[in-house]
Amino acid sequence: MTKSIIMNGEAKTIFNEFLWESGLDNSVRLATMQDVESIVHIEQKCFDVTKYDSLLDAPSVQKLLGKSNGVLIVYEQEHPTRPKIAGYAQVYFRKKSPTARFFSLAVLPEWQGQGIANLLFKSVEIRCSWWWIMGWLKIFW
Repeated sequence: MTKSIIMNGEAKTIFNEFLWESGLDNSVRLATMQDVESIVHIEQKCFDVTKYDSLLDAPSVQKLLGKSNGVLIVYEQEHPTRPKIAGYAQVYFRKKSPTARFFSLAVLPEWQGQGIANLLFKSVEIRCSWWWIMGWLKIFW
């Protein structure tokens, strides 16, 4: 799976294999259109709709997946009784700037406490660190 993004005014291609080559579990991957329903389900289970007015719905997830200024990654694990997609992380880029914004992270309650959120966050961190090394992105601490 690859995705083209625009970062700092330049087109870049990102790919799953980089995460896996970095030593992370191949259960973390770029989200696809087939993951839309699962991501919306995670949003609905993890966030109280009465407290948040900007939860992801199917059209917004589809739009994000098609845009070149954001990345959604998911954690996928086979399990006989639990949902296959356990969590996601979302990052946005500014098309004409070398900066990124970590936007959202959620893990289904039945999968929590197993290090999945940490793995998703670490995946984003590794990706952004690599982009920084390549000169594509600035990281502000």
